[in-house]
Amino acid sequence: MKKTLYSTTVLAAAGLLTLGASDAFAQAAAPAAPEKLKLTLGGFMSQYIGYVDQNNAGQAAQIKSFDQKSDSEIYFTGSVKLDNGITASVVVQLEADVGTTEAFDESYLRLDTDFGQFRLGQGDAASLALMVEGPYVGINNYNGDGATWIYNPTGNVAGIGSTTIGGGDDNRVYYISPAIFGFRAGASYAASTTENAQTHPLVNEPDVTDVTVQWAGNVGDFAVRVATGYWWTEGSTSTSSGSNRNWQIGGDVTFADFTLGTGWKRQTGKQGDTSGGDSVNWNVGLVYKPGPWSIGLTYAQADAEGVRTTQGEDEARRWMLGATYAIGPGVTAVANVLHHRYNDEANVQSNENKGVAVIGGIQLAF
Repeated sequence: MKKTLYSTTVLAAAGLLTLGASDAFAQAAAPAAPEKLKLTLGGFMSQYIGYVDQNNAGQAAQIKSFDQKSDSEIYFTGSVKLDNGITASVVVQLEADVGTTEAFDESYLRLDTDFGQFRLGQGDAASLALMVEGPYVGINNYNGDGATWIYNPTGNVAGIGSTTIGGGDDNRVYYISPAIFGFRAGASYAASTTENAQTHPLVNEPDVTDVTVQWAGNVGDFAVRVATGYWWTEGSTSTSSGSNRNWQIGGDVTFADFTLGTGWKRQTGKQGDTSGGDSVNWNVGLVYKPGPWSIGLTYAQADAEGVRTTQGEDEARRWMLGATYAIGPGVTAVANVLHHRYNDEANVQSNENKGVAVIGGIQLAF
């Protein structure tokens, strides 16, 4: 009887040990549950001070000479690589300056595959990633920072702008191909320029389509990029929001520490719109960046038709000299000098202005 009980006890203990080992092996062999996409924080903050001397020609109120400006955004980004090789990402950009019309700048889902990059959501046109124009140093010479220091009269339609095309941050379908022998192509489509997550586009709202091709490669010791694109709106008979056509071409060449580039854009106004709308923008820039510091000189101009029945065009001209110095990781000191001039097609004094701005600041990237 004792031998029987002993044998039974030994077998039971062996069984428990075997079961425990099997469970432990099964747990070790089972794949770990995949982690969900996690967001990381990033963005930039730019703070500038500047002195402006301008004519204030014909303006009802004088404009102060000293100003302080900000340009800041916070980014929430994250990505995860799936078993099929596709990388899925999310990008949300939050405006961080008081007074901006929208709290969020861009918000979209991105898929990177062997067949190219796809995006769905609110963001820039695909053309913006492939376009090439004159380089600059310091503040943004074409939009935003550089465009706000010297007053642009409301009656002058020839504001300096980028020669890139494709519209604003609209809800759109977006695609950029992989590089094939140096060539990449991109296209995007937005069903509306006013739609958001809660509304649907109306039948008479214009939609926006853009297509761009870029070639990038080396020619001897020179790194060369050339791009051309076409952008059009359709969908409304209204002269204020109807069809128009835009096309652009640009390129740059980099040799050692020098980069020279240019961009050109033509926009055809809406048919039947007596206020005009035809315009041409172009720019050229030269940048020298040998190390932690850089210096660059840029020229940009715009000619725009104010009223079709008036001979001539509104004009805008801007020279900008810029310099930067990298103080530390993500911290850059900036200095710029701008000369800007606006001329009116009908020589109306209140629609003209010229001035010089001297600007300094700090740009932080995080």
